[in-house]
Amino acid sequence: MARVDRAILESAIAAERLVLDITETTLIDDPEQAGAIIEQLKERGVQIHLDDFGTGYSSLSLLHDFPIDKVKVDQRFVQRVASNADSREIVKAIAGLGHNLGKPVVAEGVESAADSEELSLLKCDYAQGYYFARPLPAGEVQAFLEDPQR
Repeated sequence: MARVDRAILESAIAAERLVLDITETTLIDDPEQAGAIIEQLKERGVQIHLDDFGTGYSSLSLLHDFPIDKVKVDQRFVQRVASNADSREIVKAIAGLGHNLGKPVVAEGVESAADSEELSLLKCDYAQGYYFARPLPAGEVQAFLEDPQR
C-alpha cells in the first residue's frame, strides 16, 4: 500500500484517477488478502479494473464479491470478434453480464475498424488497442492529442 500512496503523492494526481488492473488469478489465489487490499485501495478512491476477464477462472463470484469498477474483456476474444461467432458470443455475454451488474465493459486489444464497429454493436463501453494508438512516451502525448493523424 505504501507504494500506491507514494505514487499518488509523487505524481500529484487525485487517487480517483489511478486505475489498477487486477487479474482473476490474483483474486483467486488469496481472496481474503486481495479483498483487504482492494478495500484499502477503494478507501483511497483508486479504481479497480478486472483485467483479462474470460481467460482465467472467470468466476462470477469475483464480480459479486469484489468492488470492481470495470470489466476488461481479454484481447483473445476481441481480436476475433468480427470474424468468429464464438468470440462474438463470448464478448456479448461478458458485456451483458457487466452491464447487468452496473459495471462498464472495456474491450482490450482492438486492432481493426471491423472489430471496433462490432464491439460497439455488442455494447462495449470502451475500447483500447493499436487501432486507436500505439503506446507513446509521455512527452509525445500532447502532440498526438492535438493531431492524432501524425
